[in-house]
Amino acid sequence: MNLKIRKLKARDIFKFSKILKKLNDKNSLQNIIKTANEKNLEEKDRVELYGTEIVCLLIENLDEVEEDIYEFLADLVGMTPEAFSNLDLSDLIEIIRKIAQENNLSAFFAAVSKLTDSK
Repeated sequence: MNLKIRKLKARDIFKFSKILKKLNDKNSLQNIIKTANEKNLEEKDRVELYGTEIVCLLIENLDEVEEDIYEFLADLVGMTPEAFSNLDLSDLIEIIRKIAQENNLSAFFAAVSKLTDSK
């Protein structure tokens, strides 16, 4: 599949934050942030930990945010959420891989974590 994937933009940070807030699991989000902050990690490693833990949280709660995830990812590739939801698994993996390669996910997850952190 040869899709053009757009770069992540400021609006995507807010969309992704809204998805996380839909989980209504502030304790999990706060624990992710707290745990990452308590570890004596460099900023890049801490943000990578945020990202990994946030992705795991989304997977665990996919039934609550599935349509939102389709909408978010479909927007990045210029598809409808319905078309995106019907992609072959190999195409989905390729799209996610390209998103990760072509964007500064550390900066993205750092911004998302700041918006979801309710200190």
